[in-house]
Amino acid sequence: GPRLGPRLGDARLSAEAEFDFWGGTSGELDGDVFGFLRVITASARLDWEKTSLTVGQRPPLISPLNPTSLAAVWIQPLTGAGNISQWRPQIMAERRFGSNDSSQAIIQGGLLTPFGESLQGRTIEGGPGYQSRIAYRRPLDSDRKLELGFGGYIHRRPFPLNRHVNSYAITGDWMVPLGTRVELSGEAFFGRAVGLAEESGNRYDSLYAVTGPTTLSGTSIRGIRSAGGWAQMAI
Repeated sequence: GPRLGPRLGDARLSAEAEFDFWGGTSGELDGDVFGFLRVITASARLDWEKTSLTVGQRPPLISPLNPTSLAAVWIQPLTGAGNISQWRPQIMAERRFGSNDSSQAIIQGGLLTPFGESLQGRTIEGGPGYQSRIAYRRPLDSDRKLELGFGGYIHRRPFPLNRHVNSYAITGDWMVPLGTRVELSGEAFFGRAVGLAEESGNRYDSLYAVTGPTTLSGTSIRGIRSAGGWAQMAI
């Protein structure tokens, strides 16, 4: 993309979009898909020498990796095992310290908007969630890099009668080359009421322990703790 001129710090503008034809389900049978166009990711990005700003639908920054899998068709691979990397509308900022040709420390932060989630058939309203990540990156050559990251996420979810549950996650990710032909990568997380692997509009009944209808004042709502992750060795 073009550079935007001195008034914007000569930022480089770029954009991307990725889509498939796995949209339009009937709601009656699992996998009954009509083949409509579905947007997977779509975002615009501004890059300065040490800073980047991204707006659009992207994977959460606390879950930057995906395993290599032929199953990556409808949803991200291994989402049921701990890959909390579903595509989400968000705003992300990144600041890099160090040279692109040597070791770098990276600080990232962003906002995640609600995604049509529901509990007991009622949409969960509220403001955005917050995410952040710090990482160490060292390029080894043009195709390989070492990267270690640590992230966090929190989202205060409101429910009727002035009740709230804090969804949160603590994450780690790694990409470690071993020699010139082997690479270890993976992610892990621990959290409560974490739905970042879910598709838009999904019911979140499995993420909360509820003692009754949410419209009753005597009902208790608690987030369910979970942990997961994945690891891969590529040769």
